[in-house]
Amino acid sequence: MKAARLAPFDLGLAFQVGHLFASEGSVAAAIGVLQPIAANPHGSALSRQAQSTIEFLRTQPEGVPVNFGSYVPTPEVDVE
Repeated sequence: MKAARLAPFDLGLAFQVGHLFASEGSVAAAIGVLQPIAANPHGSALSRQAQSTIEFLRTQPEGVPVNFGSYVPTPEVDVE
């Protein structure tokens, strides 16, 4: 978490922090960390993955550690 604070430009680190919060049961905090990544206007693969993860997290109860083993991310779609 400290590394993500020191390098706010590293969206990969922020994504990992979001997963960490979720795995500890802090679903709202995880969504809060992932939202800026999901809102990235460049539409990167990480942005789409964050959007998909947020949708999954919204189905999870707060205070219960999230098990990502049941999570199936939205498949990447080529837009050409």
